[in-house]
Amino acid sequence: MRWAVLGFVLCLALSMAGAAAIENNQYFTMSPNDTMGCVYVNLPQDMGVASVNSSTISIVETSSPWVKMSYSKITVDPGVLIKVPICFYPPKRTEGEYSYYSIKVYSPFTGIYEESKGGFCVSSHGDVDSGVDATNTTDICNLMNDNSDVFDVQFKEDVVYVEPGQSVVNTIYLTSYADVRVNARIETTVQNDFSQQSLPLSSDYPVAAKRITFRAPSKEGNYTVRIIGDIDNCRSCHKEAVSRIIVKSGAERRGFTASVVPKNINIKSGQTTTFRAVITNYDANTQFSVKAEGYPNTVKISPPNTSVMVDSEEEKTIKFYVTPPADSEDTYRLEFTVRSDGGQRLLEAYLSVGELFTDALREIAQDKNDVKSAQFNNEADDIFSNWKSSYDNTSYGDDLGTYDEFKNDINESKSRYTNKTRPGAAGAGNGSGGRQPVPVVGIDWTLVIIPVIIVIAVLIFVLYRKSRVVDEFQYPGTGGQNY
Repeated sequence: MRWAVLGFVLCLALSMAGAAAIENNQYFTMSPNDTMGCVYVNLPQDMGVASVNSSTISIVETSSPWVKMSYSKITVDPGVLIKVPICFYPPKRTEGEYSYYSIKVYSPFTGIYEESKGGFCVSSHGDVDSGVDATNTTDICNLMNDNSDVFDVQFKEDVVYVEPGQSVVNTIYLTSYADVRVNARIETTVQNDFSQQSLPLSSDYPVAAKRITFRAPSKEGNYTVRIIGDIDNCRSCHKEAVSRIIVKSGAERRGFTASVVPKNINIKSGQTTTFRAVITNYDANTQFSVKAEGYPNTVKISPPNTSVMVDSEEEKTIKFYVTPPADSEDTYRLEFTVRSDGGQRLLEAYLSVGELFTDALREIAQDKNDVKSAQFNNEADDIFSNWKSSYDNTSYGDDLGTYDEFKNDINESKSRYTNKTRPGAAGAGNGSGGRQPVPVVGIDWTLVIIPVIIVIAVLIFVLYRKSRVVDEFQYPGTGGQNY
């Protein structure tokens, strides 16, 4: 009973402003030269709350064959942001190894519970992907080869609170630096005013924002809203994002929310890219500071620090200009730390350069390792060279069709040497850190050996017939060949 009372008190002390929880469905490459790869849990925001007003116990549980510490108990104090590394250690650091993970963050006395999942792929070609679903049997390397961050889709707030029967507003953002049209639709049981749309995006106009009004049901509970985006004639262009609407009597939005737009985006070359920190304040007028950092630090961010006054019930957007090194195909992690007297948030985003190119290199490297045929290697190099020539001379967005053709050509070539196509993103794999073996096929010796065996068997049978009479119901044995 004592713990039940404490749980009730702590629940009242939690700020009900929406807080972005740890990102779900994120997938990372890990270099073969690295001994480990890490993701970070940021508390208290990854508990799904904006802040705590008293010391609160948080439990972090991790499930993965590559993790060494699966359980952590952490005390979260008011006004303190704790960054907890979760590190993964592959048993073999070779190209194509992969593993799935899930991370649970909860407080035993408050009923707070958040879960996220993702995976790692060992690869010399760096990448971070998001917005696609996987299970613990998914080949993470194949998933990353088959998905690209040509565009990003997200909600401004991952969690919103509203009273039963009342209306609440959330915003969706779609971002792309390619010349494309993104088809966007929403799946939810909550009444809203959004209809399916096809939105044009380009390097000149990379962001589209749509405010959506939701009418909360009369029944309390948690309701899911899913935004789905895709691009016609691009099989690697699919993204999803989820927001929750928590319907609760007496719900009151306090504190502030902060999000970064986009969260994960690719550009074709090292151009300057704009990221936006969006701050919404639900308390009294407050001064906010934002610090921006990039990893590796060869990426430049301007301004590195700034501040802004945000009035009560007001939203402000701060632009940051991110410039990667010239002629560099790499992936950069960006951190934006938002601080005020009421607390702080740590926002993460990723910028990749030339992802279609690096995805193609990773796929070819893995296919060569699977097939182990010099002739296939030559065919794959020719297919890649032809596609690369077209890729270099085509504007971003117009190259998506030729990229699909390249993947089809590689898959067809591989099938001629293995009698099977490459597994899809949800294909075979046990999630324990290895790729499924693909049969190596050069000359199919069974086509030679089996006819020889048959000829020998016929000769033996003829000789056997000449040596004795066989009863019509008595037959020779079937032999001992294993199938």
